[in-house]
Amino acid sequence: MLVIPSVGCSQGAARAIAQGLKGAVYLPNILGCGQVGRDRMLLKRTLVGFGTSPNVFGVLIVGNGCEQLTPEEIAVSVVAEMIAMRRRPDGDWQSLSKSIFVEESRQALTK
Repeated sequence: MLVIPSVGCSQGAARAIAQGLKGAVYLPNILGCGQVGRDRMLLKRTLVGFGTSPNVFGVLIVGNGCEQLTPEEIAVSVVAEMIAMRRRPDGDWQSLSKSIFVEESRQALTK
C-alpha cells in the first residue's frame, strides 16, 4: 500500500497511517498547496505515476480538503491511467488489480 499525501499539510497524517499499516510505504510530498499551471500538472503527473507503478498494490491518498490538487482528482487520474494501461491491443480489457482509497484528514493525527 502506498500512502500519498496530496498536500504538504497532510504529511503527518499520511506518515502516521503508513506507520500503522504493515507493509505500507509513505511517499513524502511537500507540495500541493498553491501549485498552479505547469507546476500543478507536473505534481499531479508525478503522484499519479507513483500510484500506477506495477510495484504498488494499493493507494491511499490523504488530503485536508483545502488543497488545489484534491485527493479525489489524483484518485480519478490514477484509475483513468490504469484503465488506459490495461487495454490490450485486441481491444479487450485486463482486470484492474489495485485498490484506490481517498481520505480527508481535517485534523492532525497524534501518537
